[in-house]
Amino acid sequence: MTDFFTDLPFSSSPLIASGLIILVYFLLNGILRKVITSIGEFKKVPVGRHTQVYKYFHFILLVFTAVALLIAWGIDYKGLAVLATSILAMLAVALVAQWSILSNVTAGVLIFFTFPVRIGDKMEIIDGASSVIGEIIEINLFQIILEDEDQQLISYPNNLLLQKAVRKIQPKSSSTKPMTVKRMRDRLK
Repeated sequence: MTDFFTDLPFSSSPLIASGLIILVYFLLNGILRKVITSIGEFKKVPVGRHTQVYKYFHFILLVFTAVALLIAWGIDYKGLAVLATSILAMLAVALVAQWSILSNVTAGVLIFFTFPVRIGDKMEIIDGASSVIGEIIEINLFQIILEDEDQQLISYPNNLLLQKAVRKIQPKSSSTKPMTVKRMRDRLK
């Protein structure tokens, strides 16, 4: 029975390493989901919003897992580094023209974790003579949508939002009803 592993026509160490990598992947994925969900619930962010953020971090975890599996199976990491560098160079050239998209997505993730206002809050974006005041209707990965006092929808890019001063306007009375998903959808129609 002890000769079973030595008589195999292939090495079992990549199989064991792959099993451990996949186990670590599932553990980290579960932790990632719980952490992002708990932060989203704590900040009272809609479920769809923290699902978007989870998908981005899940993709990064998948890439790291794939690289770890390739290395475990003996793929030359120098060749892998050349391939990754080539892909990143092509992406960099493609994204230079679209830098605002990448910065808006990054800002959207940062807003999810650190922004002091939530959907339904009234806020002012202080931008000199062109300040914007409105109630937050939606926060997504590219922009924040506000509704001003004239019921006009204003779309403000996330990357600019992080560069400007923001003031949360407290409600004048406590009778303000919280923003529900149905109410939000009705306003966006």
